[in-house]
Amino acid sequence: KRAAMQQLLTGQIRLPGFREKWRFVTLGSQLERLANGAVYRPASREGVPVTRIETIATGVVDHARTGLAKWEPTLEQYAVRKGDILFSHINSIDHIGKVALVADSRPLYHGMNLLLLRAVADNNPTYLFHWMSSEPARRHMRTLAKQAVSQASINTSELRAVVLPLPCRDEQDSIASALSDMTAEL
Repeated sequence: KRAAMQQLLTGQIRLPGFREKWRFVTLGSQLERLANGAVYRPASREGVPVTRIETIATGVVDHARTGLAKWEPTLEQYAVRKGDILFSHINSIDHIGKVALVADSRPLYHGMNLLLLRAVADNNPTYLFHWMSSEPARRHMRTLAKQAVSQASINTSELRAVVLPLPCRDEQDSIASALSDMTAEL
């Protein structure tokens, strides 16, 4: 799968029927939203589910590892949507750049210590997720991170400036489908 990801996400190998030249674009130009999460009041028993770093530890959104926040109307602006990408930008260097794709529409709110990335309508969020979870992209994210004593961080300006190869939407859809099928099979 890693080899297929590297080859498909860089255009080294093309899927049948695609010949259009890829563009190199900044990540920020392909996002409708790139934002920090809500600062919230934790709830011990009843509340709404909010993301935490642990929520994306395995590369998928783990609803069993969310936190709880006391409901406040200001949280509504932090509602997570299907297709959003959660990005670990403050963590140990080994976990910097870890991502998870929101694959369903269960209620979830974007908490602090993760960034939310929402693709523009012209892009397939699953393609962006696969690109961001590829080893070359993760390695690049680690080079951008500023290290402190026990953790590292990437600021949003640096993340927006990351350059990625981008095929046309139809090819993004085909690549995303092929890689998602591989993941499901594994």
